[in-house]
Amino acid sequence: MKKLISCILIFALLCSLSVSAFAELSTGENAGAQLKLIANSFGMLRQPVGKDPWYYAVTDLDHNGRLELLACRKDSETGDGYVRGWELTPDGQRLEALHTPFENESANPDYFFNIITDSADAYYDAAKNVWFYIFTNNLLVDMPEYDLNMLSTFTCGLSMINGMLYDGYLGSKVVTTTGGQTTVSYSGQDEKELTEAEFLNLANTSFAGYQRSSISFDWFPASAATNLSRFADSYAVFSGDRTGVQERVNLTAPNVPNTASYVTPLVITKNPTNEQRYVGETAWFVANATGYNSLYWTLVSPWGQEYSIAEIRSQFPGASISGESTTTLTINGLFVGLNGWGAYCTFSNGVQSARTTTAYVYVYEKTSSVKNTNSNDYYNWYGLSDEELYDLALIALVLDDSDWALVQDTSYYDPWEEALAEAAWSDYFDMLWDCRMSP
Repeated sequence: MKKLISCILIFALLCSLSVSAFAELSTGENAGAQLKLIANSFGMLRQPVGKDPWYYAVTDLDHNGRLELLACRKDSETGDGYVRGWELTPDGQRLEALHTPFENESANPDYFFNIITDSADAYYDAAKNVWFYIFTNNLLVDMPEYDLNMLSTFTCGLSMINGMLYDGYLGSKVVTTTGGQTTVSYSGQDEKELTEAEFLNLANTSFAGYQRSSISFDWFPASAATNLSRFADSYAVFSGDRTGVQERVNLTAPNVPNTASYVTPLVITKNPTNEQRYVGETAWFVANATGYNSLYWTLVSPWGQEYSIAEIRSQFPGASISGESTTTLTINGLFVGLNGWGAYCTFSNGVQSARTTTAYVYVYEKTSSVKNTNSNDYYNWYGLSDEELYDLALIALVLDDSDWALVQDTSYYDPWEEALAEAAWSDYFDMLWDCRMSP
């Protein structure tokens, strides 16, 4: 539902734009050089083999003269689509990953919809130079244990704006079978009920006044990507100018490396983990990946601002940070000012890049240290006794912010009034973890 609402808002904004004349497709004078770069980079972009194969197509969805390589696979069980893509950078020297509004979601960041088709209707808004491509996607939910079978057909208007792919949800048809009865319903962007005729005419209604054409796609499996001509053919089909594309491509150029010599794809194999340390100690963030030739670390402030290591050294002259170009970032001599800061690593192979998740360092001050009965070191926060500190941690485990008044009403509160006033509520959970106490 979150994705559906996001797509509706995006689509509504785009459809409010004014309309102008139709823009002709252009292969671009440097299409040959771009196709060679895509072909030569394919070994690093080729997706891992799984139960459902990936298919590839060369396009120029936004018609900005910079080609894209799209990758799509369809889940054979559910019909879900998964899309990834890369576009030539403005300098024409490398390919850069395309983005989607949902890519930061940890589960299925490339979830999209199935766009593997031979052709699609296209609508063009010349005023904003935005193209919309109409795709339909079927999703099946079959639960015999509940006597339920549901087939949903979604109509979407895909667009690409500034390196971002939007699925542009328009409406859906849902066929539901349960208890021997079959019902069919139609709805639009706002979940408003539609008739069958309104659903079938969704694209024309949504893009009324836009210039309409038909665009062809040529999808191919990785096994077919053995030479430059295969990539050229795919783009020639999309552009509708086979002769023009062939004239710009030197088909005698070296073949694309075969499957056996493909470069390992860029894949994150280790994300950094959170660090909990005391003032003066050292924190290490460790990350790793395959298929990269360079990396760099970025620090993130507690309020979300990102900084390079050089900027951090300038902002915190006393910070001792090393390893910014290695897989281990080391921060020595931690101080309270770094509490809540995060770090992530970006890997690159010159063609694509990938970043890890963000890990955080939590820096605590220590007053005096004591030892408990099982010989594990921990710190006595705000001068509390061992028993008081342990009970306080137990309270923290069973109460949350909304129950603060209960803490003040208990007999536990009086001895710790100063501690409760000075220590942050979130620190109580950290106490139990850091101190490693036992009853």
